Amino acid sequence: MLATLLTGLWLQLRRFLPDLLLFRPHAARQRRWLDLHLLGGTLSLPILFVIGLSGTVLQAQKLFQLASPPHHPPGHASRHQAQSAAPLSIPADTLPTLARAGQQQWGTVAEGFFMQTGHDLSLYAPDNLHFCLQRQALTATHTTIPARSLCPTLHSVVLGLHNLRWAGLATRWFYCFSGLLGCIIIGSGMILFLQSEQNSIIHLSTISLAQRSLQQGYSALTTATIVGLPLATLALFWSTRLPAPSDLPSLLWEESLFFGLWGLSLLHACVSRCAATWQLALLAILGVGTTGLDLLTRPFHTGRPLLFSAVDALATGIGIACLSVLLRPIYKRST
Repeated sequence: MLATLLTGLWLQLRRFLPDLLLFRPHAARQRRWLDLHLLGGTLSLPILFVIGLSGTVLQAQKLFQLASPPHHPPGHASRHQAQSAAPLSIPADTLPTLARAGQQQWGTVAEGFFMQTGHDLSLYAPDNLHFCLQRQALTATHTTIPARSLCPTLHSVVLGLHNLRWAGLATRWFYCFSGLLGCIIIGSGMILFLQSEQNSIIHLSTISLAQRSLQQGYSALTTATIVGLPLATLALFWSTRLPAPSDLPSLLWEESLFFGLWGLSLLHACVSRCAATWQLALLAILGVGTTGLDLLTRPFHTGRPLLFSAVDALATGIGIACLSVLLRPIYKRST
């Protein structure tokens, strides 16, 4: 994402500077997509840059850790092995004591969690206490911790920017809509590129097999990205609500379904010219049916009604948008 933002800004800024905040809905099709691409990029560029930069830093740290794992001396047992070998015996008053200590230390423990660390039990602070993720912890032997700086490390600053666990509802929705604008930028950019490639060969007297195959590849990749990825995501969401096959762990089943369906979307787009239409229809069914699925598989009274309502509303919006695209040709013919 970060590379796409920087290269797109560098290549297009001078050329389209006067049109950055223009949208002409009644212009030609390619002009409309270009206006949508530029407007979405202009409005969401700062937030997408922050998300892209922080995500790049976090993933780079993970890759460096994988490339150079920590060295342990022979006979060293990992924390997981130590926990498995020696189950923790918790006194009856440990949990209430830690909860009271956490309440005094942080003011709330509603979003905190308990976790075994070695031969002790720790209560970790809620992640939404501070801008920077600190992961402060209390134990039965250390029920108070000294005050620390708000952002002790650069890693905690980057985590705070990327995960946004400290933010309120309005800021989270702002990030959400910025992410949706980012999706619009990617989708409109791919459609613009596809239209540009189609226009470049439409006037040719003869089209070679390589050019035709390349054009089909562009079209398939566009379909798999714009339609196939949301389709695989909604299928993953449905798989978390429905029982997994008995011979597969739930996590493996969900991952296999997501990547398998995304790959099938690309393959379908490579072999069929009507792939986008069929995939849009399936995406519309999954999106519109999400609310009904939630009502059937979850209790009416849940701990986070706004969260589930927001997810269902977004899925339903995707389904309605797909239906409108599918029904538009029928509406035009009837008028």
